[in-house]
Amino acid sequence: MECESDVDAFEGHGPKGLAFPSGSEAEGHQDIEWSSTVTDIHIPPFTQSIGPQHQLTNTASPLDYLRLLWPDTVFDTIAEETNRYATQCQEKAGRKDCSWLPTDSHEIKAFLAINIMMGIKQLPRIALYWSQDTALRCPWISSAMSRDRFWKINQYLHLRDNRGALDKSHPNHDPVYKVRALMEVVRCHFGQSYRPNRELSVDEGMVAYKGRLYFKQYAPAKPTKWGLKVWMLCEAESGYCLNFDIYTGRRKTASQQSVGSGVVLDLCRPYFHLNHHIYFDRFFTTPAVMVELERQGTRACGTTHLNRRGLPTQAKKIQLKVQGDVRFFQKGSLLLTIWKDKRQVATLSTNQNGKMMACPGTLKPQAVVEYNKYMGGVDISDQMRSYYPVGRPSKKWWRCILWYLMNITIVNAWLIFKRSSHDPPLPSRYDHLNFRTTLAKLLRGDYSAGTSRKGRLTSSSENRYRATFCNPSAHNLVKIEGRKKVCRHCSKHKRKTVSGRAVETSFKCEFCEVPLCRFSCFKDYHQSVP
Repeated sequence: MECESDVDAFEGHGPKGLAFPSGSEAEGHQDIEWSSTVTDIHIPPFTQSIGPQHQLTNTASPLDYLRLLWPDTVFDTIAEETNRYATQCQEKAGRKDCSWLPTDSHEIKAFLAINIMMGIKQLPRIALYWSQDTALRCPWISSAMSRDRFWKINQYLHLRDNRGALDKSHPNHDPVYKVRALMEVVRCHFGQSYRPNRELSVDEGMVAYKGRLYFKQYAPAKPTKWGLKVWMLCEAESGYCLNFDIYTGRRKTASQQSVGSGVVLDLCRPYFHLNHHIYFDRFFTTPAVMVELERQGTRACGTTHLNRRGLPTQAKKIQLKVQGDVRFFQKGSLLLTIWKDKRQVATLSTNQNGKMMACPGTLKPQAVVEYNKYMGGVDISDQMRSYYPVGRPSKKWWRCILWYLMNITIVNAWLIFKRSSHDPPLPSRYDHLNFRTTLAKLLRGDYSAGTSRKGRLTSSSENRYRATFCNPSAHNLVKIEGRKKVCRHCSKHKRKTVSGRAVETSFKCEFCEVPLCRFSCFKDYHQSVP
């Protein structure tokens, strides 16, 4: 048994935590006082069936397993919304984009397959996948779709009609409206397709994003320090993501519950009354949430601050001096364990007894051992997701969420795939990488830039586009809305300001959508045809 301590230790006292109103405590805890006398806690047995829940045959492919969690209707919706958004952009601009052709679900699958493969074969620039340099070019990607078609789909890629979004001042405004529908679809299928083991863990994950967004978070202890915070519920052993939610700021509610308490209850609600054991860190842990989980037929264990409301007063003053010293306090099934490791550690649990367990070189409380063993479910999921990132970084926050959802879906599909039966049996070396590679190939299918007219302009469309480009009257200098942008022509010729910074401009060509300086750059740029 793994007994290395990785619990969150603390020094001194942090800010006071909020808890539920006293009326929400389970009956039987209200009139019981904390005691240093410890008795065994009755823990109901876990009798639920576990594992994949599907009707796929043992010859099903990785794409079939992806469809369990990401149905084909999602590809149809993305194609429909992408076409709608392209039309809206052209109507807003007052001109037709001659280089755009409507897409369909078949092409969207190929587009997503390319983004999956880009996470496996990572290059510093997107254009290098179509490079003429054979050392850099990726034939599988370049044969699937032309570079210009890939960029054009990427330009208009969309998930939901913007016209349905409510204004920020509206009480029902949804900050993640653009991805809400997709989130609900995959979250529903995550829970339906897999039944987890008894031990689950709750923690926060991070989706990398460095753009401007009011609910962007900073997590200094995470490998990804800047981005969007995602609350996740995962199976402790495998890392399978069962439920998740994107943090967009504290909700306005009359309840006195803390943010962490609300997160735990919301994520775990589908698994109430099944005798699961939930593990989480001190951000989520309060006596009130432990009692409420127990009332809902769910046990829990987590590290905690000793100044949490509802903990015994005498425990707050304890400062253990000798490594290995331990103190227990019990109130019904609530067990507070204070143990001296290199630093003082406190855990609160409803699923552990006040016993010490033998570990290499020392004795540790049962609560600490079990916490170390089962707390890492979200970290396992994040680790598998980080191996092969899907998509490329974007200034649009919702695209980062799209790639996150695609990636976590692939990870979950892989975990279901390897726990299912196969005929013939999987090779011993068939791993996560093989699964992703096969999935990308199947998702692309027979789509090819060489056999499909999509992905590049027809000759007539290309001639029309070039004729329009060569027509001087088609190009107008207009003001850029918002911040200034770097002049494309100055950047190409490596011109700098006196202070050595890039030359910025407030104007652009309306047709080309290229920022250009008002006078010479606008004229010089349009003297040549691309």
